[in-house]
Amino acid sequence: MLCGKCGAPLPEGAQFCAACGTPVIPPKHTAGVWRRFFDFFIDAIVSYLINILLFVALSYLPTEAYWPLAILLGSNIVYYGFFEGIFQRTPGKWITKTKVVRLDGSKPHFVQILGRTLIRLIPFEWISFLFGDHPFGWHDRWSGTMVVPAAYTAEEIAAVNTKDKGKTSAAAIVAAIALGGLFLIAILGILSGVVLASLDSARSKGANAGLESSMHELAVASLTYQYSHNSYKGFCTAFDGAYGGTQSTNVYGPLLWASKFSQGNLTSYVCNDSEDHWVAAVPEPSAIGGYVCLDDVIANNAGEPKQVKTALTSNDLQCPIE
Repeated sequence: MLCGKCGAPLPEGAQFCAACGTPVIPPKHTAGVWRRFFDFFIDAIVSYLINILLFVALSYLPTEAYWPLAILLGSNIVYYGFFEGIFQRTPGKWITKTKVVRLDGSKPHFVQILGRTLIRLIPFEWISFLFGDHPFGWHDRWSGTMVVPAAYTAEEIAAVNTKDKGKTSAAAIVAAIALGGLFLIAILGILSGVVLASLDSARSKGANAGLESSMHELAVASLTYQYSHNSYKGFCTAFDGAYGGTQSTNVYGPLLWASKFSQGNLTSYVCNDSEDHWVAAVPEPSAIGGYVCLDDVIANNAGEPKQVKTALTSNDLQCPIE
């Protein structure tokens, strides 16, 4: 044991430093295992609630689903970085009356706080806190920091048992930050793959629903047009103000939207009409291929649009029979 003021060696049981006369402060320890446990438990709850609020807030923004989830994962990094970097204490540490300090008792640097935060992402890092009454885990040891009771003075922190502190180096800190960063990138990569797959599925379902709705509008428009004109002639080009079309017989809009939902191309539809018949088809939006077809027979019988593999020609007046 060394004197906290002059650094002179102190014999066991000494009450004063023989070199400078400074009273000897009994050895101190880092925060106990139960304090560290409640730190973790309380911060897990608080950060989880923040994650929920963050996700709800971001869900209203016009952005891809990937980014809310990426920020949701990163919010724990922001959580610890913000509280420990500015206050040296998270909400959990405020409740348990502990704080984060460097090994010499001073406030940790940003790089050390970042190191602590990224090291937490290492799988099974929590196991390093299961040994001893005064644990000194990986994210403490490798970042050159420790958690002590908040009431400790600078002199008391200097008297913390060196076995609690351990030794660290700049190389170890850099290696730990790099390792934590790699784990973060790996987790984000896995999540991005899952989210993008879910996003593609959601887009496909949305396109199918939009296409179905547009084709039903087309069927209703055909019934209204035939009732108004006693013919289907001109139906495929009927829109507001032209060919005797009215708002209720606007077929141009549903056709455009059906094309948009199928392949994103407003001109990908085919529509043919005559005095007695009409038929329209748009490409199938899924990767299977084929077309979604609707004609006057299906519309008059309140049927569902049919999926076909054969494309319509300019002479067709009904959906292909397959």
